[in-house]
Amino acid sequence: MWFPRVKIYISNSIDNKYYNVDKWYYITNFKTKKLYFRYRKDNRLEFVIDSYKNKQEALKNGKILYSNVLFYGYKSFFDFEMGDRFYITSLYDEWYDCTKEEYIKNEEWFFDTKNNSCDSLGLSIFKGDNINDLDSYQSIEVEMKAFLKESIDIVVGLHNLDYDLKYTEKIQKIFHMFELVEESDTNTKILLLCQILEIMGINSDKSEEAKSLIIKFQKIVDRSDLSILEKQSLRGGLETLKRESSSKKIKKLINKYCNKDYTFNKKKLIDECYTLRSLIIHGEKIKDKNNVYNLACKLKIITLDTFKEWSKHNS
Repeated sequence: MWFPRVKIYISNSIDNKYYNVDKWYYITNFKTKKLYFRYRKDNRLEFVIDSYKNKQEALKNGKILYSNVLFYGYKSFFDFEMGDRFYITSLYDEWYDCTKEEYIKNEEWFFDTKNNSCDSLGLSIFKGDNINDLDSYQSIEVEMKAFLKESIDIVVGLHNLDYDLKYTEKIQKIFHMFELVEESDTNTKILLLCQILEIMGINSDKSEEAKSLIIKFQKIVDRSDLSILEKQSLRGGLETLKRESSSKKIKKLINKYCNKDYTFNKKKLIDECYTLRSLIIHGEKIKDKNNVYNLACKLKIITLDTFKEWSKHNS
């Protein structure tokens, strides 16, 4: 039997006086099944739908449950960590009893057995005879561990203190965006890093000749037989053309504040990232995810180096 389970964590400081710890509570019916909930001693909440014979049916309904948990979690007054940072939660390994193609097609990373369980936040479909079998699961989650054979890089960096750096509310807001970058998936990293660069850049107008030509086009639109909504849309698009493109603005910003040499071409990187940004915003499918990850890492380096110098003059 397969049980859809969603596990989330209350990140607020809280002292539970309302629920009995580790006791299963019936919430409501989930279609023809029953939905249960329990409050764990570590301020984690678990939601479980009673069993399905078919694992794919369990996954289908588990996704519905997870979407509901996420929706109400983000509306809640409490702050939750809900395991929704990534969609794919584990990588394919040869010991899986299926091919890599089957692993991806069937979304096997959602399924837990007693021999393969990471007990992580978010959605999982666990195998068992009854709901209490969840307690017999033991986490085999791999602990991320590094061998410290040299100084930590942040310590090395502080040997070269830059006394021109400041900390203000304006600077803090951009540092907070870097925090969001750290917590985001690769596509969102690209969007956020481009947004940080745009915040630092200066919107420059095009030449008077170009603006004059754009105004003429706007007048042609006004005299046309188009609907009011279409006219407004075209006029708005033409209005944005009076200013330089975002990528051009960013290149000027980097030329001014980022004088470091890299093993890659800065201007080419910006062009590639802004092409990606456009694809992401318009919902296009990104094929080469490894390339996107590499671009995001390089863009982050450039953005941080630019921000460091920019902050000295714009705090």
